[in-house]
Amino acid sequence: MKVEMLTTRTGAPDHVTVSTYTAGFTYDLPDWLAYIYIGDGSGRSPVAVEAVGPSEVQTTGPQENKEDTEPHPRRRGRRKA
Repeated sequence: MKVEMLTTRTGAPDHVTVSTYTAGFTYDLPDWLAYIYIGDGSGRSPVAVEAVGPSEVQTTGPQENKEDTEPHPRRRGRRKA
């Protein structure tokens, strides 16, 4: 499966040899390793990127979230000096 790397990561596609996958490049990886990188946000499928054209992308302004408007509750823990 082809994966476009978003961050530089290392991995062992054959469970023995460690390789470095550099951000910005596309690699043909085993499915299991590709799913790990896509799942944790380190990579994305280049097919999904090519399938969406610029006319299909909708942009909206920033949306206000309820969590953003309420103050954060105080948390227990050590005091900061």
